[in-house]
Amino acid sequence: MSRRRSKIPGQWTWQLVEMKQSPAWRVLSQSGHRIIDRLEIELAQHGGKDNGRLPVTYEHFVEYGVERHSVGPAIREVVALGFVEITQAGRGGNAEYRKPNLFRLTYRPTEESRQAPTDEWKRIATMQDAQAAKRLARLSKTESRCGNSPPKPMGETPTETPKFPMGETLTTGRGKTPTTSISRGGAPSSPKGRERASRRASRAKRAAHAEALATFERKLTAGAIPAHQIGTWRDWLRTVVDATKADDPAHGRAEALLHHEAFAA
Repeated sequence: MSRRRSKIPGQWTWQLVEMKQSPAWRVLSQSGHRIIDRLEIELAQHGGKDNGRLPVTYEHFVEYGVERHSVGPAIREVVALGFVEITQAGRGGNAEYRKPNLFRLTYRPTEESRQAPTDEWKRIATMQDAQAAKRLARLSKTESRCGNSPPKPMGETPTETPKFPMGETLTTGRGKTPTTSISRGGAPSSPKGRERASRRASRAKRAAHAEALATFERKLTAGAIPAHQIGTWRDWLRTVVDATKADDPAHGRAEALLHHEAFAA
């Protein structure tokens, strides 16, 4: 009796079970999954070729169901977790000058250059590392081409000042003066409120620096920092030193890491 072979009636895509079980995959947000899904669709539309030269625009991701405000953070997330590489950064502006990013799925081969999958997602060994990489990537406002790019130190620009909820004690009414410790612009108006906000922002900066340095140190110890990025990381550590005070543990940790043998050149 002959064995019947099952056929898939249409285009299909594959993903390794090992990848689906990985910490990096398990922390992916819904928007991160949709970014990957849309890139796989693009690869299928190219006949399984052109991996590394997949042009997917911002509007393509939005049409597929990614919220507009989530496109940038989700792209940074999938890059940081090692599933995607931006091989060529796009360009905004007028229509005649606009160019989309070009993408590569790291778990698929690149046929033109006969490159096997690079599987950067395998470098993330624990759920803790995966969560840290995801948080740092989504907070960063600068998209990077690979998941090992250094994050920007917190608190360097006014837009990174923590926002506080409006209207917690606000009573509104026509002809009445609002009784609140929060000003209309969102910043505390009383001296005590400003002092509390300053302390809260300082704690947030310290926590962000500590988390970023811990993630970097684990990658450095594991040898997961590419040689061509050593200079960039050195500059980032110096920026952390300059942005922190001497009593901040991150200050001393960054100074110590600058003396690591990787930066001896």
